[in-house]
Amino acid sequence: MRFRNNIRVWLLRRRNPLRGVVGCVTGLLILACGVLVVGLVFGLMRSSAVYKQALAEVQAHPDAIRALGEPIKPGLFLNGSISASKDSGAADFEIPVSGSRDKGTVYVTAVKAGGEWQLTTLELTTKKYPDRIDLLRER
Repeated sequence: MRFRNNIRVWLLRRRNPLRGVVGCVTGLLILACGVLVVGLVFGLMRSSAVYKQALAEVQAHPDAIRALGEPIKPGLFLNGSISASKDSGAADFEIPVSGSRDKGTVYVTAVKAGGEWQLTTLELTTKKYPDRIDLLRER
């Protein structure tokens, strides 16, 4: 009887080497799925017409070029939302940008009516210019 108890204790105390491997692989799979979902969402936002339109406006605007320097490049992470159907939609998001002189954030709001996006807000803040620069006003 004592021998059986010793075996049972030994089996309970013994570490299963596969448990660590399975735990590690499971953790990596969960991390990979999370990265995939985040990448897919950001990729969809970056491929939207309103994102491309807003970024092109910023890259061509003289005040943005003066504040950031050229070339103006978008950052990796976006914040906000874009919802659109075929003919209507709304967007409210922020684009981190950087240039040769400074870094900043572009604030975008837009509406889609009749299949066309209309930017209602396009403003830039930078470290040197914390007050918002209106990029939709006349140049």
